[in-house]
Amino acid sequence: MVESYRRNGEGVKTPVWFIEQGGKLYVWTIASSGKAKRIRNNHRVRVSPSSFGGGLKGNWVEARARFMDPVTATPITDLIRRKYGFQFWLLNRFHGKGRVIIEIEPHAMDEMNPL
Repeated sequence: MVESYRRNGEGVKTPVWFIEQGGKLYVWTIASSGKAKRIRNNHRVRVSPSSFGGGLKGNWVEARARFMDPVTATPITDLIRRKYGFQFWLLNRFHGKGRVIIEIEPHAMDEMNPL
């Protein structure tokens, strides 16, 4: 689950498809999605493990998000494709254009710098 923030500071929680590599999370999403728009305006996010339906399974962790360059993101996209298999293929087939990879780096609360 990723919580991104509206301009007014209100948090919006969204279940996401992701992989974990080297202590970072990588989220695959539509570039024009609400979460992508919110992250473009504010790189501060929170993450928490959740069920497929969005039920929390752990504590929230503060993090910072950034959009990956499409070339650099290609290996990450391949890992996500392998993890989600047919679901990835199906979603990509109908909504494949305009996808982005967002890299999320969790931080301890005392490491967070004001944005």
